[in-house]
Amino acid sequence: MDPSYKTRKIPRVSRLLLTAVEHFGEEGEVSDELIGRTLNISRGGVLMELEKPLPLLSELTISIAFGNNVIKAGGKIIRLALNEHGKIDTAVQFFDIDEESLRIIENNPK
Repeated sequence: MDPSYKTRKIPRVSRLLLTAVEHFGEEGEVSDELIGRTLNISRGGVLMELEKPLPLLSELTISIAFGNNVIKAGGKIIRLALNEHGKIDTAVQFFDIDEESLRIIENNPK
């Protein structure tokens, strides 16, 4: 394994937050809607736990509940792994997230 894999450019914060996911098909249509939870989150992306795998490198929209705030972000699935609970750890890199959502992530570390 590449040793840089464990070196994070952007610090992540462990958070369990409710997450709604819309996955898009090849034509840009919503092909799946899932509910999951975050495991950790940062300015750059999120690791979340889902019930079923989605295609690697596919795009999705994520809505994450931060107390009274809900942030939305567009992202790409960059890693999938089966976890010890039989669920899918899904790593998503954000590519479309507004500054207000980034502020919410940074100001809510716990």
